[in-house]
Amino acid sequence: MSTLDRPEIRFRRRRDDVTLSWPPGSKFRFPEPFLWGAASASHQVEGEDVHSDWWRYEREPGNVQNFFEFPEFGQQFKSDHWRQFPEDIVRMKADLGLNAYRFSLDWSRIEPVEGQWDEAVIDRYVSLCGQMRELGIRPLVTLFHWSSPDWIWEPGNEESSGWYHPSIVDRFGAFCERVVQSLAKVVDLWVTFNEPNVFLYGGFSEGVLAPGHCRPDRELLPIQRHLLLCHRNAYRTIHESRDGAQVGIAQQITPFEPVSRWNPLEGWLSARVEQAFSWAFGDSIHTGELVLPTRSGAVIREQIEGLSGTVDFSGVNYYERMLLRIPWGVCVQRVEAIHDHFGTKEIWPREINTRAFVEILERVQSRYGLPIYVTENGRSHSDDSQRQRFLEQHLCALGHALENLDVDVRGYFYWSLLDNQEWANGFTPRLGLYEVDYSDGSRSLRDTGRRYAEIIQSGEICADSLI
Repeated sequence: MSTLDRPEIRFRRRRDDVTLSWPPGSKFRFPEPFLWGAASASHQVEGEDVHSDWWRYEREPGNVQNFFEFPEFGQQFKSDHWRQFPEDIVRMKADLGLNAYRFSLDWSRIEPVEGQWDEAVIDRYVSLCGQMRELGIRPLVTLFHWSSPDWIWEPGNEESSGWYHPSIVDRFGAFCERVVQSLAKVVDLWVTFNEPNVFLYGGFSEGVLAPGHCRPDRELLPIQRHLLLCHRNAYRTIHESRDGAQVGIAQQITPFEPVSRWNPLEGWLSARVEQAFSWAFGDSIHTGELVLPTRSGAVIREQIEGLSGTVDFSGVNYYERMLLRIPWGVCVQRVEAIHDHFGTKEIWPREINTRAFVEILERVQSRYGLPIYVTENGRSHSDDSQRQRFLEQHLCALGHALENLDVDVRGYFYWSLLDNQEWANGFTPRLGLYEVDYSDGSRSLRDTGRRYAEIIQSGEICADSLI
């Protein structure tokens, strides 16, 4: 029986050799063609999405850290990307030499009222993608990156509406059909959902993302089902609209390892938690079976017709590993994942772990057998030299995986093009290749961006740059 059939029984061990080492003088050359990109999400950078659930959610005190301590300009316009989008496209080509850009569509801007389409917004997205094409930048469009129109939620009845209700499948389907029929002529690379695992657990179990619910695991089942059905239908719509289109999901894949080397229960639970968080959604798309592990020990399984194989590439969002421990007492009632996800994230991730990055790429390749795009990878740090070191080390690790491990990675998208509002962590985290002044939206290219441009231009990276 393969690990894809019963991955929850795998045993995880902790590894302290977190970074790979390379012989001095080692150079890694990236294949051609290779997509060199950066990424963003509409709500985090565009601004003025007044019809979205996140616009409402972030203005409720306590939901977003330090939100009201930042300038009103930033609260309204975020990174001012919607208004500066054409100039940002020119910048990413002239300053960085990017040949790809991953961004998401703002569903609430396109359909501010159910069934009413803002044709000017759709035309603008089409025009922007056309501008990218003219400059040799391939657009990778994400259909859904966590922000929904506020009209999907019934006031006072949120937990029986929105993503809980079967109507979301048809509503999302109508949105997909409308935008794909317009964009298919200029877009051939698509992500249906960004990190559906984080959206599911963060928004509906842990209450740290909109809509901010904390529901038992079993009550997550309809949301997981609806996400998979929406993905299946979007995949069909895209392929019906354009021959040769490539469709995937961008999945945050986080390795979980036990704190204690000597505790086999922590090792087993680490594997189980990792399976539930990092692999369950992707496995479902490949097998056609919804699998939802619960913290009670039960595993919910449900066949979804037509789901199997509705993916052309694997999108990998990688930032860090998490360490899992069991707080001991009279009885074991919970496990704890040790990370700083809910801190200020001024420095995040704190640990650079290239070994886990390479292992994740190997496992995705062997598990799914599809081309891979690294759809997110980046670091927030007050010291830009540390952000640059993160970039260099992960590109070295990626080069190693390409040259020596037969991993079929076809593109890398740094997160993020711009400093942005990092969801519930507010504006404090700074991950951008461009620094953004939130008082007026002005941009300044960081040294990390300049270093990225050098790597892109040469097409190779030398391990000596890490010393």
